[in-house]
Amino acid sequence: MIQLSTTSPYFEKDPLAEKRITVDWTDWLAWKPGVTLVSATVSVTVGSGLTVTSPATISGATATTEASGGTIDTSYEVIFAATMSNGEVDVQRLIVRVRKIPVGL
Repeated sequence: MIQLSTTSPYFEKDPLAEKRITVDWTDWLAWKPGVTLVSATVSVTVGSGLTVTSPATISGATATTEASGGTIDTSYEVIFAATMSNGEVDVQRLIVRVRKIPVGL
């Protein structure tokens, strides 16, 4: 399984591929001394077919979900809603576009 980073809010995947998507709150938490990432729920708001695991797996300041399925030529909005130890909630939105990806790309 390949892990995608959050250097870009846009990702592409083949409908048969399973991908890990990780969001990192390290920079966000740096401005909030003593606050930690407690949990994160993940949802898909556009269409059906793309499946994500929720709640996300938490490791330090990162939350990871696994995405699978999806309909070819469809873009999905994936939303991470993270809860911090002080009760704050931060939301990060990503776009996952599903398309056939040729061998070697």
